[in-house]
Amino acid sequence: MKRVLVVAYFYPPVAGGGVYRTLGFARHLPSFGFDPVILTGSGSTPWVSDPELLQAVARVEVVRAEGGRTAAAIRRGGVSRPAWKEALAHFAPWVAIPDAYAGWRRSAERAGLARIRQGGIDAIYSTSPPDTDHLIALTLHRQSGLPWVADFRDPWIGLSYRRPPTPWHRAAHERMLGDVLREATRVVAAAEGTKAWLAAADRGAAGTASSDASGGEGAPTLEARLSVISNGFEAEEWAGVVPRRFDRFTVVHAGRLSGERTLRPFLDGLAVFLARDASRRAATQCLLLGPHDHGQSLLVERSGLGDVIRFAGQVPHAETLQMEAGANVLLLVQSASREYRDLVPGKLYEYLGAGRPVLAIGFPESLAADLVRRLGAGWVSTPDDPAGIADALELAWTGKFTPRHSAEECARYTRRALAGELARVFGAIT
Repeated sequence: MKRVLVVAYFYPPVAGGGVYRTLGFARHLPSFGFDPVILTGSGSTPWVSDPELLQAVARVEVVRAEGGRTAAAIRRGGVSRPAWKEALAHFAPWVAIPDAYAGWRRSAERAGLARIRQGGIDAIYSTSPPDTDHLIALTLHRQSGLPWVADFRDPWIGLSYRRPPTPWHRAAHERMLGDVLREATRVVAAAEGTKAWLAAADRGAAGTASSDASGGEGAPTLEARLSVISNGFEAEEWAGVVPRRFDRFTVVHAGRLSGERTLRPFLDGLAVFLARDASRRAATQCLLLGPHDHGQSLLVERSGLGDVIRFAGQVPHAETLQMEAGANVLLLVQSASREYRDLVPGKLYEYLGAGRPVLAIGFPESLAADLVRRLGAGWVSTPDDPAGIADALELAWTGKFTPRHSAEECARYTRRALAGELARVFGAIT
């Protein structure tokens, strides 16, 4: 059995969308001959937490690097982040490079090198965001000579929440990214859009390689080292889920809501749906699971739908699965920014595991929309089409739509299958 040092700040008891990919790999890699050793943060002050997630990986070795206080504290908040903290978060990119978790870097490098010196580590794997994870792995790779896989769940810069504030900041990000792309033994992207972005970033950085890069004449190109391993869902978890029984027509959204991933289009469509039959209002509810920015609470208040919409806050993962399995509709709200068009939200794969109708609101030509349509999982509506959103809710209300995606069609998106893909990458470099 070989061992892989996994550099991942987001790991239980920390919860949230960035955790489950790493958690799934940690759970299933041993079945393919690779034992993960997790290098992560203290887990003591997460934004959202779910200690129960550790049960599935109780036997996995974990190295926790305490580290100093980071600018991530600015970005964290309660389930509803107050406006003052949202304002402060805008200043974090000016002082925290590459991200708000940069303060964890030095302690993680020390802890990682100490674990490598103990022996038994055959490769390094890092996953982002946060991109600080890759810089930690870069140092470990340089000082140990171990092969390294850099996994990008999202692009490094370019998304709405990751725009460098000045040309100097952009140059610093591009230099760091260039080092990672040149020196990583293999590079993995979680979506085709991220793969294309990485390839374009590498082309843009050509000719600016640092003199200490391990690449050089005859070194494999990024194209030869770059592949896609998508996000997915835990089939084993869903097998034991007992659906929650609701006494009303129920729409469930799981995940963070913000100004970029806003409820506004859904609220407009829901209002149209309810206006078609006054009796529906008392028989309808929408449960919003997870954190949200204060602006989303204001939207609901101003919409007059506060009696239908409920912010349920952070819910343990096991309960989230029960609610998703019992929902009449699973709501997927894509970001309003076009940069997200070629990315697939990780939540969509979990929805596929639930087998319930999905209402995706976003760009009709996006990769997420294509996946919903291809698998017959539900409906895709644009944000400016409240009538179309209402029509989808109408079909769900009448029960005239049944998702046609089967376990066989979704098998490639199980975490176990995806861990097998990652194990093949490790096998090729160790």
